[in-house]
Amino acid sequence: MRIFFLTLILTVLGWATLHAQHSISSAFQRTYTGDNITVEYNYQPGVRWRFGGGVKWLNSRRYNWNDERAFYQTRRARTWPQKFGLSGHVGFNPFPATWKIKPWLTWNTHFTYAGANFQWVERTGELINDELPVVIVHHEFLEAFPTIEQHLMLRLEAQFSQYVALQMGLGYGFGYSWGWDPSLEYFKWRHDHRIPVGNRKSYLEWAPIMSIGMTFSWGKP
Repeated sequence: MRIFFLTLILTVLGWATLHAQHSISSAFQRTYTGDNITVEYNYQPGVRWRFGGGVKWLNSRRYNWNDERAFYQTRRARTWPQKFGLSGHVGFNPFPATWKIKPWLTWNTHFTYAGANFQWVERTGELINDELPVVIVHHEFLEAFPTIEQHLMLRLEAQFSQYVALQMGLGYGFGYSWGWDPSLEYFKWRHDHRIPVGNRKSYLEWAPIMSIGMTFSWGKP
């Protein structure tokens, strides 16, 4: 019986390998959490659908400046584990499979666990020439907290050969953050004024995504 089930599993895996396309893609993505480098494995059982997933590297270290969105591109990893996250997508191609440049409608997701940086400009202190001096203020979330991103993206793939393609994409979505210490000073900017959020324990913000990378594939869907 064990031999039968083992043979059946190997048969199914062999059929899936021969009748599907597999690929490895790497991309630079600027998302809600900042600059990311992703590496994903993709499985394409036919000409219409594709499923992929992998890891991402959080590479963003810059501050955001007076942005009305509180956590938009503020994330900063302070330990090596915080630099790693997860990414995945489901793609659908409703267009003819013979096109050299293939459009894919994809639903993407990212998971990040890291802290955040803020930087803004205030006029505080004593008057100088009847004006308050400009002061650059920094604020950091030293403790990490999770964020999930969801994006709807149009991805274009240009085939250089049977195996290699350049892929570019633009889209829009949202980021959802939770789990930070509510006792920390948390705020957002609006019309040059800081707005305290108080004891709010989660936040949802709209955000775009931009992606460019390469795909190496084998097999045929």
